[in-house]
Amino acid sequence: LDTVQATKAASALLDFVSKKKGKELSLLNESDQVWMVVGLKKVPKATVKPKRIPLVHTLHPVDDCQVCLFTKDPKTDVERLLEEKGVPGISKVICLDKLKKKYKTHEAKRELSSTFDLFLCDERIFHLLPRHLGKKFFEKKKRPYPVNMKYKNLKEEIAKARDATYLHLGQGPCSAVPIANTNMEVDVIVRNILRLADALGRVVPRGWTNIQSVHIKTTDSVALPLYTSLPMAPKKLPSINLEPAKKRRRTVPPSKPVRT
Repeated sequence: LDTVQATKAASALLDFVSKKKGKELSLLNESDQVWMVVGLKKVPKATVKPKRIPLVHTLHPVDDCQVCLFTKDPKTDVERLLEEKGVPGISKVICLDKLKKKYKTHEAKRELSSTFDLFLCDERIFHLLPRHLGKKFFEKKKRPYPVNMKYKNLKEEIAKARDATYLHLGQGPCSAVPIANTNMEVDVIVRNILRLADALGRVVPRGWTNIQSVHIKTTDSVALPLYTSLPMAPKKLPSINLEPAKKRRRTVPPSKPVRT
């Protein structure tokens, strides 16, 4: 991506947010999330797990983020493990059995999704969570991201999961990826844009040849373009002779003499 175009788009987006709802957000001490929308030419095969992409600047600072961890193992065992490994920043641990029993109702799920900024989960139960969390949980963009709880350096694994962004492929021609918050500076947003753009060529099947467009936007803003693929020149067709074919003269064999 072009750095100049990314800077112009990020500046324009922050100006739009500031003029439209800056006072409201400043009073509430909140910010909007900035998304990169990637349009694909051909939808790839759906993947079970999202693609983890490290960012230059995290969206979830460890000292200013409420993180919930869904686990397969009992809560007390996991809390002991986190303490032994020196893992900071996990606000709450919920095991799968407790999630099934305590958070059955829509109201309980809604309250849970609103309480935390980020959800992580043991990768062994990642495929089970959509059934137990419900549609509304995912509509609020609060889907949990998988971590390997058996990883030797668990502190590093959870830090990487917290500080990354995630690309979901195979769910349609467009994928929206969180890349920044509107309380970030323009140069910070641009560095995250360029980092994600660099990764797209590796994680998208067929790389940039399969990417039709890239935009950035907030939840309720216009989409500002960063990249658009130009249409490919048509292949040269073989020449076709359009002149009418000449008719062949039919040769009539000489008639044989009639014998009398």
